[in-house]
Amino acid sequence: MRKIFLIILITYNVSQLTFAQTTFKQIDILKSYKEAEELVNLGKYAIAQPFLTDFIQKYDNKTLDKSNLIYADAIYYKAVCEKETGSPEAERDLIFFAENFKGHPKTNGAYFHLGDLAYIANNYKDALEWFDKVDEDALTGKDVTEFQFKRAFANFALKKFQQARMYFNQIASKKNHPYNEEGYYYSGLSSYYLKDYNGAYKSFQPLETSKKYGKIVPYYLTSIKFINKDYKGVIAYAVPKLKEGVSYINEMKHLIGNSYYELKDYDNALSYLEDYVQNASKVTPEDYYTWLCASTKRTMR
Repeated sequence: MRKIFLIILITYNVSQLTFAQTTFKQIDILKSYKEAEELVNLGKYAIAQPFLTDFIQKYDNKTLDKSNLIYADAIYYKAVCEKETGSPEAERDLIFFAENFKGHPKTNGAYFHLGDLAYIANNYKDALEWFDKVDEDALTGKDVTEFQFKRAFANFALKKFQQARMYFNQIASKKNHPYNEEGYYYSGLSSYYLKDYNGAYKSFQPLETSKKYGKIVPYYLTSIKFINKDYKGVIAYAVPKLKEGVSYINEMKHLIGNSYYELKDYDNALSYLEDYVQNASKVTPEDYYTWLCASTKRTMR
């Protein structure tokens, strides 16, 4: 009986020791993961990546439960680190995570990062395919505003102007959004290409005082006035703008010259049209015709 008791006691102690060793190793591994997670949250991706790689390797070697959320988190964070440090393995590892851990809380983030990678590569079609899988409400931090702008711009780049305008209007409506001005600008361009000129004008107008777009939008505002046959409005608005160092000066002179021509002020029309013809990289037959007509009609007076 005593022998049986000793055998049981020894077996119990060995199992307890084995359990303690396993538990200790697990705790040691988890400590390594927590340190890596903190580094990721601080944006120190290059430093965090080797810790995560080491954690995953140790976890694999110990044949621990692969359904553990922390193990999945580590694979996700490693892929994010690869993306942020420009590693070519990022796309492969993000796809692996998205396909093998469906239903995991961070799968949504993987979809966003895959879309972001495609966006960075100017592959807007693939970007939208990934972005369409994203639950915007589940994103956090800067990923929210990055997603909102990049989804909108990807639609714009693919000439899906109706969809792009809807998303850009949402951005423009949020005053503190980091892409607020881009929201107004690209909403205006989308409306312009959709020939909704009044909508475009409303989007461009608030940007006249913008440091980023203030020198660009005067051309579009001038163009819209001309399209609406507001020739006096073109002259009243655009002529003073030429002195402010705006962009597309030659194109604006073209619109001013044509506006004077429509108002039968051939002296001023000829002055602006001559400047335009001399500086334009390409002049159409219609432009030459208008210029010659203005010259002829001025001579005939």
